[in-house]
Amino acid sequence: MRRSWLLLAVLVAGCGGATHHDRTFSAPRVPFTFRYPDDFRPRGLSVALDPRNALVIRRASARELDPDQYLEALATSFRRRGLRATAWRERQAGREMGVLAVVVPAANPASGGRGPLHTTSRFFAAGGATWQLECRYGDRRAEVARACRAALSSLRFR
Repeated sequence: MRRSWLLLAVLVAGCGGATHHDRTFSAPRVPFTFRYPDDFRPRGLSVALDPRNALVIRRASARELDPDQYLEALATSFRRRGLRATAWRERQAGREMGVLAVVVPAANPASGGRGPLHTTSRFFAAGGATWQLECRYGDRRAEVARACRAALSSLRFR
């Protein structure tokens, strides 16, 4: 009897449940790729569960900038608008990154109106420009955090 329970446990563990497969984000004009969970869907320069829960790519500057050139100014700009903003530097995938975390309250139209919007953007130089990888969530914090970690740990530059 004990052996049959063990066999059943092995079969259940090996047959699915919460297995996740990753996909790779790649766009012709973006000088990097990254992996993301398969429950996110590509939408232009983003991979998303929905518009409020997504990873979004933007070219922030046509030049490669050091975080000292923009980070504090960005944080100050958001604070002047009454938003909570925190800035710091970190190193990911061998690159120095400026990080800006902002909370947009539900009352602000930019939040989408259904609760606060939390956004953490990493800015980094690649391919002669400065890029932004924004990880934002409204109500799906755990899924977006997992996708953001996957993207950062698999970031590859062309």
